[in-house]
Amino acid sequence: LVRLARSRRALRLPADAPSRARTLVEFLRPRGHQRWETLQRDDPMPFFREGWSWLGHLAGTVRRRLPARGSGVPVLVLGTSITALGVMRDLQAAGRRALHLPEGWSWIRFSRAYHAVAAAPVDTSVEGDAGGLLRSLSLERAVLMPCSDSWLQSVAGLDPDLQARFPSFLPAPDVITLMTDKTRFAELTTRLGVPHPRTWPINRAEDVVEVPEAALEAAFLKPRDSQAFFRRYGTKAFWVTSREDALQRLADLAPTGLGVQLQEYVPGPPTAHYFLDGFADASGRVRALLARQRLRMYPRDFGNSSAMRTVPLAEVRPAVESVERLVRGSGFRGVFSVEFKRDDRDGSFKVLELNARPWWYVEFAARCGMDVCAWSYTASLGLPVPAPRPYALGAICTYPYYDYAAVRSLRREGAATWGDFVRTLLGAYQPVFRWSDPLPAAVEVARMVLKHGLRRRAIPSEQDRRRAPRVRPGGQP
Repeated sequence: LVRLARSRRALRLPADAPSRARTLVEFLRPRGHQRWETLQRDDPMPFFREGWSWLGHLAGTVRRRLPARGSGVPVLVLGTSITALGVMRDLQAAGRRALHLPEGWSWIRFSRAYHAVAAAPVDTSVEGDAGGLLRSLSLERAVLMPCSDSWLQSVAGLDPDLQARFPSFLPAPDVITLMTDKTRFAELTTRLGVPHPRTWPINRAEDVVEVPEAALEAAFLKPRDSQAFFRRYGTKAFWVTSREDALQRLADLAPTGLGVQLQEYVPGPPTAHYFLDGFADASGRVRALLARQRLRMYPRDFGNSSAMRTVPLAEVRPAVESVERLVRGSGFRGVFSVEFKRDDRDGSFKVLELNARPWWYVEFAARCGMDVCAWSYTASLGLPVPAPRPYALGAICTYPYYDYAAVRSLRREGAATWGDFVRTLLGAYQPVFRWSDPLPAAVEVARMVLKHGLRRRAIPSEQDRRRAPRVRPGGQP
């Protein structure tokens, strides 16, 4: 195949090397000692199945390299994170032109898929005024792809004239509020009969007094705005062990203005967590789903997945039904990722949250065969969304930096070894590192090494260490 595709000069062949025609004839000429690896006269189907799979892969590669329908309209990616990097890489692979709105310095700028739409970084405070910012851009038209909850809300509320110039395929603003506000999301699950951990809204100290004492034995304070909470405290929630502890933590949170709710903790290991990633069309019908199981996470209690694998939808059928009920009952449309945890006490899959936008591992989903960003782009332009293909099962994705920390923590309990870390890493997809695009990972490693060194120099006092579960050392954000 290489000889047919490339010239004698390109391959630097000697003058007496056979021609393309002679090479083909020699290859096809039957020989008595020659055997096909997969083709046998009495068992031909493996050969044809392998050939069909190869041709399908080849056709998909050709389609991705050809100009896509509507590819003349660029995509404006909003947000600075691993999510934005994954979206830009995904769109580039699908033949779309992705542009990024820079928001200060970020290591994602070192990606081959990165193209800035503005020469200078924008003020991140404009997330609340996306309309004014978009009017100031010289872009004639672009599809918007928000990668954070704040950008999601801002883009969904654009004026009709700007929506025509900058289309997007997002849920309605009130539906987005249902999904991003954890208290309202809990109310939605109750109304739709979707299994959900018991939740108590906490708006004042008196609300804590009304919570049953038994509920405080295994509960935590969960923020209503997860992203703002994580930026400030570096964790997704706070444990509470008593009513007094809950009141103290509320007092710590009061100056920040961050709202919280008290939620029952569903017991179980990281492997009890499942995620359903997918896409819903304009009619509120779930068009595609991919299921993945968490293998490890960091931090241990309220962290992010550090290693995961794809699993069959049949393994999480009750969760699939819950997702369909949530989408139909709320009028949701667009890209989503829903987190569940299987409760060993009753076997139910309890929904924890729904991301109404691309997520950290969106590129992993695309590489497994579920290209939600390309579908969102197509739907934004009013074009029909193609039928989904079966996704790859047993594919593994790992975030080495966090997975290293997760395994190191598990080793102290004898629950993991460094061999587990290496076996997961070999052959796995990664959200940052790619052989074809290595610079973002190199810069991220250097940044983390520097950050770790600076953190080690700042040794907190004994009093600050005691307060660490509530606030960062010194009480600073």
